Formats: sequence, C-alpha cells, structure tokens
Amino acid sequence: VPLIVKFPDGKNRGRVRTDLVKHIDILASSLALAGIELPENLQGKDLFADDYQEQKYIFTTRDRCDETTEIIRAVRTGKYKYIRNFLSYRPHAQRNQYKDGKQISIHTRELYESGSLSDLQARFYLPTRPPEELYDLEKDPFEINNLAGDPEFIEVLTGFRERLFQWMDETNDPVLIPEPILEELGRKFGNKYTAMQQAGMDQLREKLIHIVESGEQQKNQVLLEAIQSPEPAERYWGLTWLGVNKVAASRDLVAALTQDEDPSVRIAANLALHKIDSDYDPIPALGKEVAHRNLIVGMYAMSAIEQTGIRNETVKSIAENASHSLYE
Repeated sequence: VPLIVKFPDGKNRGRVRTDLVKHIDILASSLALAGIELPENLQGKDLFADDYQEQKYIFTTRDRCDETTEIIRAVRTGKYKYIRNFLSYRPHAQRNQYKDGKQISIHTRELYESGSLSDLQARFYLPTRPPEELYDLEKDPFEINNLAGDPEFIEVLTGFRERLFQWMDETNDPVLIPEPILEELGRKFGNKYTAMQQAGMDQLREKLIHIVESGEQQKNQVLLEAIQSPEPAERYWGLTWLGVNKVAASRDLVAALTQDEDPSVRIAANLALHKIDSDYDPIPALGKEVAHRNLIVGMYAMSAIEQTGIRNETVKSIAENASHSLYE
C-alpha cells in the first residue's frame, strides 16, 4: 500500500519516494519526529533520518486474526516477493466468523461451491495451498504466476528462503510455537518476548521448521520421531502432519497422545486420529478442551472441531456452551 505523509508548513510537499518501507517504520519515524530517542531494540527505522538507508528487503507476517490461526511469513524486494505458507494443508480462505458473515464472502463461496469461478478465482477456496510462492512483481504485479516450482528460479527461491529464515532468527520469531504453548511460556517468563530470549529457542525454531518441511515432503519417519520428543511443540507438529498425511501405521502412537499432558498436543492428536481413522469420534475430547482455563486452548479446540467437518448435536451443544461461557 502507498504511504502518504503530511508534514507541517508544507515541508517536503510533492516529494515522491519509491523505496520500500514497513508499517513498524511508522512508529520509529513518529518517535523521531517528536524528538524522542529511539530504543535500541526497536525494529523499525526512522524513514526521515539524515543517515537513513533504503531497505533492500521488507519482511511481513500474517498470524492469528480473531479466531483464525494463520502462519505466513514473506520477504520482498522491488522485483520479487517470496511467501512461506506454514499451514499449506489449510485453504487461503479459512473460516472466520467476522469475514464469513459479509455478503461478498457468502456470495463468492457460493460461486466456488457451484463451480462458477475460474481456476484463478477458485484458488482462494481450494482446500490446500502451496508451501512456497515466488512472484516476479515487475512482470506479474498481481501475483498470479507462482515461480516457486520453476527450475529456472531455484537460486532466487533458495536465496529468499535463506534470507527469510535468517530474519526469523534475528527477530526471535515464535513462528511455529503453537499459541497455547507460547501463552504458557509468557506466563512462566513474565512475557512472550522474554520467553523467546531463552536459551535453546533458536534450535527449537529450526527443529519445528524441519518437522513442517518433513511433513510437506511426507518424510513420515521424522514425524514419528517428533511425536516422541519431550518438547510439546515438536509433538504438536509431528501429530499435525501425521494426520494430514494420514499415516495409518502411526494410529496407536497418535491415540496414546490423546492423553498427553499438554492440551495443545491432545488437540492435535485427536484431530490427527480422526483424519487417520474416520471412525474415531474426536468431538467429546475436543469439547472438554473448549472449556480450558487457557482461552487460547479453547480456541484451538474449536478450530479443530471445525476442521473435522463434523456437524451434529454434540457440536451444537459445545458451541452454545462456549458462547454462554464467554458472555458470562
């Protein structure tokens, strides 16, 4: 989006810049214009500083909005944009109560379900999405032609991927730690920022990325090892991808983890077990998690229920009780 700035007394009137900036630069710039010294740990840049240097790479994130969990990271330059979809097994158009109630959302979903959208238009509603996207913004400003699978662009893709992962390390990005687990870590260490400064978090991030990549590539042995880890976040992602890949051989191990000590792991195990064995009914167990003292756990449980596609009286009762509890 364009950034338009109005200074007092017509200063810089008519000046046009074409360099890339981030939303968080507005904070740094505002503090500087007010004469306030910028904290050392501030990630944004003062766009109007005398020594300001144009930023080659711009990093963006997309996480949970309302009740809808999302995990997207992206990096762009003036020419390319690279997008990493860590929830590639989910649609772009995940369910969201706020958006789904809008007439345009209702109408376009109806068009998709009736087969009335073009292939391009229908991408938004497909059940899955590519793990990686790469676009040449000069030739393809509307990001239609995904170059991530084109051998000609493998070096560009690899370079952007490495740069993104480097930025995630630099910023202590909690990207793949399930939010209920991160919430508890925040309580333990005083806040989530401090929690991410703890020793071993860099290694944990690398392990979680490896587990997700293994799931995408159906390297199921890695997933089986992950669900035996003492780290709940590793168990969570191992279970999630065993379910996505419907690894029948893991059924008993997954079933055992429906009794895990960590609620996030229990939720992931119940959902995975349902995907592996359609005869298994996860609703009673997931319903219990909805009332968990950690409200983020309840939100994850409701999301898991939605992902099962099960719609029955038990689900209706859980939804009604959850609604009453929130209002009380």
